[in-house]
Amino acid sequence: MPAKKSFILDRLADGAGRISPKAAERLSKILAAFCWMVLRQRRKVVLANMHIAASGGLEFPLGIQASARLAFDHMAMTAVEFLRGQRYPWVDGVELAGREHIDAALAEGRGVFILCAHHGNWEVCGAALSRLVRPAHILVKPIGSPRVNQFVLEIRRLNGFRDIDRTRKGDGVRAILRGLAANEMVAFVLDQTRPGEPRLPFFGALAQTNTGLAALWRRYRAPIVPCWIERLSFGKHRLHFRPRLKIEEGLVLEKSATLIPKADIIEVTSLFNLEIESMIRQKPEQYFWMHRRWK
Repeated sequence: MPAKKSFILDRLADGAGRISPKAAERLSKILAAFCWMVLRQRRKVVLANMHIAASGGLEFPLGIQASARLAFDHMAMTAVEFLRGQRYPWVDGVELAGREHIDAALAEGRGVFILCAHHGNWEVCGAALSRLVRPAHILVKPIGSPRVNQFVLEIRRLNGFRDIDRTRKGDGVRAILRGLAANEMVAFVLDQTRPGEPRLPFFGALAQTNTGLAALWRRYRAPIVPCWIERLSFGKHRLHFRPRLKIEEGLVLEKSATLIPKADIIEVTSLFNLEIESMIRQKPEQYFWMHRRWK
């Protein structure tokens, strides 16, 4: 039996859905200003992360301080947009760019791995993949308490976001294989730490990096298409598909092998990090800098 959802969050979502888009945008600005002033530790994390990335070559055209403040604005808008998803479909404000890249990959009939990050409104990204292109199955972690997590899951599913259930061991892999067999998409959000994983370069500094996609790709050679979502304004987004990754060009892999050597898994994952860096460079203030990526 699923957990009951959070009553408080449910009421907040109901309230956010009853006000106009303009009022919701003003609410997000107030929320961002409040969080900037009150969440001092989180502000320090954002600034520290931006300084690390800047040392690794990431440019902040508006400067780090101004970009950090914009990052808070973006996260507040993301939160309010999420709550409004209980009443207004997220995908109503989404347009697509680079559609030809995902269409060409799906035309091969082997399913597609989607490489993405916590950039833009990633919740809208997950929903838009399924609602506007083809069903996309997404590996996610539980959020907060069971009641909070249930609230999040219900709004996600209401908007077409297809999370992969991992209640039992092996559920995740089975869901991934079913998705690929049906020529659907499987999305990996690869920019957060995972225990036991190697520390690989990310904007020049070592960060624990998930190697799961590289290992799965070596066994199940579906095309890998990177994508990222850009906020245009409150409630308006552009989902960008990039050209599929041509990993074989940079690596020597034995096609007959069932497993990729550990060194090659690390090399492939390092290429993924470079691709994510390239996406972040497009709109650095819209990245999720609040996570301790280099802890």
